[in-house]
Amino acid sequence: MSQTSALPEISVIIPAFNAERFLPLQLEALDAQSGAPSYEVVVVDNASTDGTASVVHRLAREVSYPLRLVSAPEHQGPGFARNVGAAHAHADLLMFADADDVVSRWWVRNGARAFESSDLWSGGAPFMTDEQMREGVEGARCAFDDSDEWHAPVPGDLRNAFPVLMGGDFGVTREVFERVGGFDHSLGTVYEDNDFGVRAHLKGIRVDGAAAVRIAYRGKWDMRVRTRLARRSAKAHSLVTTRYELGRQSHFPNPWVEFVRTGASAALMALGCTTPDWEGVRLRAQIAAGAAAGRVEYRWMRRGPQPQIGLGYRRADSSAFSQADAAGARETSEEVPVASVVIPARNAESWIAEQLDSLAAQCDAPLFEVVVADNGSDDRTAQIALSHPAPFHVRVVDASGVPSASHARNVGARLARGHVLLFCDADDFVGDRWVGELYRAVTSGPQVVARGVLEHSRFNDVDVLAAYRIDPAQDLQDTEDSPRIETISDGFAGYLATVPGNNFAIRRDDYLELGGMDLAYPGGSEETDFVWRAQEAGFTVVQAVGAVVYYRLRTTPAAIFRQQRNQQRGRMYLWTRYRDRGMSVPSVTASVFAISRHMPMWPFLQRDRGRALAWAYTVGAHVGALEGMARYRRPALLRTRRPGSDGGTAA
Repeated sequence: MSQTSALPEISVIIPAFNAERFLPLQLEALDAQSGAPSYEVVVVDNASTDGTASVVHRLAREVSYPLRLVSAPEHQGPGFARNVGAAHAHADLLMFADADDVVSRWWVRNGARAFESSDLWSGGAPFMTDEQMREGVEGARCAFDDSDEWHAPVPGDLRNAFPVLMGGDFGVTREVFERVGGFDHSLGTVYEDNDFGVRAHLKGIRVDGAAAVRIAYRGKWDMRVRTRLARRSAKAHSLVTTRYELGRQSHFPNPWVEFVRTGASAALMALGCTTPDWEGVRLRAQIAAGAAAGRVEYRWMRRGPQPQIGLGYRRADSSAFSQADAAGARETSEEVPVASVVIPARNAESWIAEQLDSLAAQCDAPLFEVVVADNGSDDRTAQIALSHPAPFHVRVVDASGVPSASHARNVGARLARGHVLLFCDADDFVGDRWVGELYRAVTSGPQVVARGVLEHSRFNDVDVLAAYRIDPAQDLQDTEDSPRIETISDGFAGYLATVPGNNFAIRRDDYLELGGMDLAYPGGSEETDFVWRAQEAGFTVVQAVGAVVYYRLRTTPAAIFRQQRNQQRGRMYLWTRYRDRGMSVPSVTASVFAISRHMPMWPFLQRDRGRALAWAYTVGAHVGALEGMARYRRPALLRTRRPGSDGGTAA
């Protein structure tokens, strides 16, 4: 790679997620430029799980321009990745390309010329097939008649509230980028580029058309992909329209009218009155469906996500222009922690500050960070965590998508910087020696899973404890004579030892190698499955008696019923995996009898809180067990008894 002390005139930013297959072609195209001013290329690795980073490291030694890799795993999405790339770019003229396209030979040169008359422009992009792209850089350029022909940008029309901005082929000055605010991560993977254009329009900034700045665009030709993109784009358009009150200026048709028109078109085609175009009908129907869903969710129900404009844009030489970016990728000189406390959190604004307070009061603890894995909260969980005056580094990472603590733990583990992971929940309270005791236990030997102990009387009254059948006197008491670390030999449910999901630790590499938590579990038993898999792989479970978590139990009949129902359903799914190892299983007869006996009692218990809580605990557990048996146990037994079956565990 050529080295130069001068700053480049242009920074090319490429967001990349699992781009190992396509990225080399794009980087080769950027190496074959004519008449270009000085430029650098910044590839933003957005949590790839393939060899994207290796491709960049390898080609950085071969290409003629400065090529840098920036890691941005905190939030997955092109908007966030572009913001991170812009923050790390050295130039104030920013050009954006995608990893799976091929830029023109004169792309950088024509982009620089476009900047002479435009602060924000969008390029031109003929659609190409995968077959055309397989012909290499020059083959792809030949297919779209690449030439050095130049046309000045066409000024954008500020009367159009929805200018088209192609995220994989546009340029913007840093000044305008910051005026607009960067990309909005809340849009996800669609429409975030056009949202940028809409916000530019609202600030009186034109999006000019620079057709001479061309790329070969790898088109999405699969019909399933096209219909999915059409539906999601239409729904995102509804979000932007609602958010900025642009309904009267939207070019999208009324979805209800479009449903009628699409149905009429389909009927005419079926009758042979018009030329069949079923793909067109499908696309129109999906656009109408997306627009209708967006109108209902965002306009009528007012349930749209909060904007995350500028998330990830934090320049090393300046403060962030967006408060929301505190969780984004950043350059830092902080000492790397040896441990990461991972807290899955969903709508935990009532508890998260107290849990962080407890972590701030740790004694005799190694250097640690706290990773709050936000599992799609729509309250102030993230803001409270980020503003907490903690003596350690707090990061909030995006763990939305799958609504489960298991998914949040997996995301937090993957993004943690410490080599040891300590797990607790947002609504509990850790003791003042929790971090140190659990850390020393898990590092006491190779292949160790460490668990702490739960204390129940601090936050739970006698009615709640009685409902859960917990005797506080039986809680393990830590004394000076207590062994600090004990090997656990007693099992759970007739098999191996388990750990509480809100109080255990394991080395990060071990957690990831074991595959993390299994998202298939329906709200319970995933931590037992994880630690059983670990023990089957040769791990030892130890207990740190000084690693205390003060556990908050559920306090209303509805909450207890829901919790026990989910846990017993999960336990039945666990049985399908481990029934051949001797795991015990609830009885259908016992559950039916218990429900039959308790159900008639409910109307007479509602004024007696203690008995109502106990009723919810018992009935919820048995209802969940029956549901689990119907959903998991019977299919598992049928697979076992089927001729030719080997009796293996359920998939």
